[in-house]
Amino acid sequence: MEDLLPSTAAYSLFGSTLTIGALLGALVNGWMTDMMGRRRTMEIAQIIFIAGWLFIAFAENAWWLNIGRLLNGVGYGIICYVFLLCCGISLIFFLGTIVSRRVLALIGTLEEPRNVVIIIILI
Repeated sequence: MEDLLPSTAAYSLFGSTLTIGALLGALVNGWMTDMMGRRRTMEIAQIIFIAGWLFIAFAENAWWLNIGRLLNGVGYGIICYVFLLCCGISLIFFLGTIVSRRVLALIGTLEEPRNVVIIIILI
C-alpha cells in the first residue's frame, strides 16, 4: 500500500484539519441546539462522526483523510457544547439532591473570582 501522506506539509494539514473542523462546528452548535434541541443536535453530530470515520477508513488518497478529519472536527465542535451543557445541567440536579438550596446558591456564585473571595471571608 502506498503512503497516503508523503510530505511534511501534508502531515501538517492532516493534523490541523480536525481543529479547523471543530471551529466550523462551534460556529453552528448554539444555533443548532436552539433550533433543534439537544437530542437532535447530538444525533446529527453522530451522523457527521460516522461519515468522517467512513471517509478515513476507506481513504484512497490524502484528500479523503483530510475530509474525514474535517468532518470529525465538525462533529467535535458541535457535540462539545451540547455535551457540556447536558453535563452542567445534570451536575446541578445531582448537587440539588445532596446539598441544601443555600449551599447550591453559593456554588452558583462561584463563576466570578471575586465571589469566591467573598464566600471565603464569610466562612
